[in-house]
Amino acid sequence: MTDYSPIWIKLVLVTLVLAFGALLDVKSIRKARREAYIEKYAFRQELLDKLGHHFPHLTKPQIEQVINGLRYYFILRLQHGDNIAMPSKVVDALWHDFILFTKDYQVFCEKAFGGFLHHMPYTSMTSPADAHSSLLNVWRYCCEQEGVNPIIPQRLPLLFKLDNELGIPDSFGYSVEQFIYPKLNTYIITPDSLCQGINEKMRKDDKRQAYIGLAPIVKPYLLDDKYCKSHGGTALSPLFDAVLRYENLAVAIFGSIELARERQQQAKNFPDPASCG
Repeated sequence: MTDYSPIWIKLVLVTLVLAFGALLDVKSIRKARREAYIEKYAFRQELLDKLGHHFPHLTKPQIEQVINGLRYYFILRLQHGDNIAMPSKVVDALWHDFILFTKDYQVFCEKAFGGFLHHMPYTSMTSPADAHSSLLNVWRYCCEQEGVNPIIPQRLPLLFKLDNELGIPDSFGYSVEQFIYPKLNTYIITPDSLCQGINEKMRKDDKRQAYIGLAPIVKPYLLDDKYCKSHGGTALSPLFDAVLRYENLAVAIFGSIELARERQQQAKNFPDPASCG
């Protein structure tokens, strides 16, 4: 008697794969619909009037900028989850006032997120490290969205520059320099973004001087075994290639070309995260 079990196994596997693909499609479609809902949502005029009362110097076009900032933030939360700070004081004020229109906000959250979105300013988080981690998360996501290099930024993303541009009093006053080589949660900085930053800086600036500013930014990562092991040799290889392409930069980081190549060889031996365990 012929054994047909392998055929049934294949059919079951194909069915499971198709079902999983269909589930992914459903989630993708749902997320796209929610994003479109956020983008098209019409905020009631009373809410906008309230924002104008808080900040009477804002013009109608400037209030529209704040509305777009809140839409932008909501979409980031939809895409990336909870641990994302609100970096703008004026956008945060609009969000807070929106919550006070309780029925509107509840309906909005159900349609946009599938549940209530709680409001927590990053300044009220339980520890400075958590607050800074949350701020760096939104910094990274905004940079990705707007094509800004998160390591060596040439400009601030929308949510980080809006308060300054609109003259909001007592704002956080972010600057580009503040986000060069963040001091906490450095493991969100990938070798790829470091490599991109090196290439951009060397391409745009005087190569004889650019390495002076780059070396202290890149050095802590390349000398940190924990950081290097967390990414693995494959991810680190282009970064070391970029450093060794510029002799002055390699010497400024490692002390000599020979030591730079020795560290490069060590890095090649770090296993890739996917192959660990």
